[in-house]
Amino acid sequence: MSDPRLEKLTRLRRRAVEGGGADRVAHQHAKGKQTVRERLDQLLDEATLNELEPFVAARADAMEDGADRPTASAPRAWGESPRSV
Repeated sequence: MSDPRLEKLTRLRRRAVEGGGADRVAHQHAKGKQTVRERLDQLLDEATLNELEPFVAARADAMEDGADRPTASAPRAWGESPRSV
């Protein structure tokens, strides 16, 4: 039997990685832009990517306005680049 707390963290992490959902990702792509996580994937080696506070919302009321956005649009992360940038 799995720990419900770990299952909740897994669900929250999955939502955070989704970048606001398919509609927001499509909106970014329609503007010719990548999502912040797509850019991080290009710049940093996935094995060394470390994200600080992955569940912090951009505003204190971000989760209260009815929006389902669990994270800020500018994550704080560091890692190693697999190649020269």
